[in-house]
Amino acid sequence: MESLDIFAETNPAFCSIVLFNFCKGYKSEASDGVDFPLILLPLPIVLSGDLESSFVNTRVDTGFFSWIDRNPTILLSLADRIQDTLTITRNAVEFGVSKSILRVADTGKIKSDDNGLSKKKFPLSSSKMGRAYINSLRFGQWLGQINSATTIYNHLGLEI
Repeated sequence: MESLDIFAETNPAFCSIVLFNFCKGYKSEASDGVDFPLILLPLPIVLSGDLESSFVNTRVDTGFFSWIDRNPTILLSLADRIQDTLTITRNAVEFGVSKSILRVADTGKIKSDDNGLSKKKFPLSSSKMGRAYINSLRFGQWLGQINSATTIYNHLGLEI
């Protein structure tokens, strides 16, 4: 059984890599950066232990809408999860930008930035960290396929 290390999971460096993968996945489908409201979603969803199983047996073509339909519990307390992780997300974005892992484009969109990363491999997908990296990339791809913050937030039952 893997132990939960809350300090590692809220570490700005680790969280900035999760956001990096999310932005990378988003760009692969949308060919552009992430609208700021969407950057608030990956950490409370991807790093939530009780939602990790919702990513099992999913692929890029599963899509966001199908994923939500299969796992409606994702919507429960989502607004509270986002609110509870605002500081963690802000610290991750600040760290990522300061270390050239993330960048804010002139348009205000957030993009992944390879300049600050060494070219080492990410952890294996069998580890909790590795699964977080893979799930954040996939989550980014799903949202990039939609490419509309308003549509995504509406489907989540949230307002921007």
